[in-house]
Amino acid sequence: MNSYGLNLFDIAIWWLVLEIIGFIALPISYYICPNLKDSGYSISKPIGLLLITYFSWMISVLIGYSYFSVLLSLVLTGIISLSIYIKKEEFP
Repeated sequence: MNSYGLNLFDIAIWWLVLEIIGFIALPISYYICPNLKDSGYSISKPIGLLLITYFSWMISVLIGYSYFSVLLSLVLTGIISLSIYIKKEEFP
């Protein structure tokens, strides 16, 4: 086995992180695109990645880019999603 490149474990971790990000951003995408057939599920991962990247960038301008800024942006996206989920009554 070579010491460079991705192995199966790294790919599984990336897949799991993207699924979690998509799950966190699902209420946001449902709120933005409720008229899609899948209620925004198909765009939840790109929207989640976009929001986490944007919030990380904005936080890094203030405190510098680090692991903490990425986690803070993930928490911020989760708080926005949770508030939308709580306010939205007819969420599937």
